[in-house]
Amino acid sequence: MNKNVIRAAIASVAVGPVIVLGAGVAAAAPTLEPDGRPAVVGTVLRTDGLPMEGWTCTVFQGLTIGMVSDPDVNTHHGKIINPLFGAWAAGPVNGACTGTGGIAFPSGMAG
Repeated sequence: MNKNVIRAAIASVAVGPVIVLGAGVAAAAPTLEPDGRPAVVGTVLRTDGLPMEGWTCTVFQGLTIGMVSDPDVNTHHGKIINPLFGAWAAGPVNGACTGTGGIAFPSGMAG
């Protein structure tokens, strides 16, 4: 048998399980970004994961707290987080989230 054929067969056997184990739904941690609306300070939940990546998050900035739950959060479909009480100020925000990607503690900005 040709040496190159044997090498290719060995490489295929070695790489096969890695490809199978790596094949799955990719999930990415959520991020908090300024919402970009003029004259309104807010924050948006996004991920760089696949469509239909769901997250439930509590976001806080000092005494201002907001909650969001969305079954489809991704880079093209962000979810604006409205505060339950108080108002967002331009600056850093933090959160705690559970979802399809596990548990995450995003931080970001309101603006």
